[in-house]
Amino acid sequence: MLNKLLGIACFCLLLSGTGKTLDFEYFSMETPQHWDYIEQRGIDSFVGSIAIGKGDTLHFDYGNYSNSLTNKEKDHDYIYDTISNVKAKICVPKIIGKGTTGVYFEMVSEKYSGTRLTITGYKLKPENHKTFLEAIKTLKFKEFD
Repeated sequence: MLNKLLGIACFCLLLSGTGKTLDFEYFSMETPQHWDYIEQRGIDSFVGSIAIGKGDTLHFDYGNYSNSLTNKEKDHDYIYDTISNVKAKICVPKIIGKGTTGVYFEMVSEKYSGTRLTITGYKLKPENHKTFLEAIKTLKFKEFD
């Protein structure tokens, strides 16, 4: 019950005006104010990182070869959902802080067939894990707006 309340509290902070919109070239996401985009260079895709605090970092890859978060990890759960009208696979470790937390979208562009998006964090601290899972629910794709 406490975990559920903490998750709701984190999401409320995102929506209460203390958050901000991280606007990327192809997608955007509502985040806490202290999250910062870190530019990176990709060879065949748009990649970057997001510093989310307490030493944790998220990494994203928007392109044709993004990691599909395969279901081979037995110590992870996989949840299928729809976010911003796009099918999503969400990966969460069974023990928070001991694996990958992430989201994968197989098709995020009708214009460019095969374009995917993956956003992941590894060994996230519990509060960052929860906030990230809430933030991905706010993802919007420019092409589908």
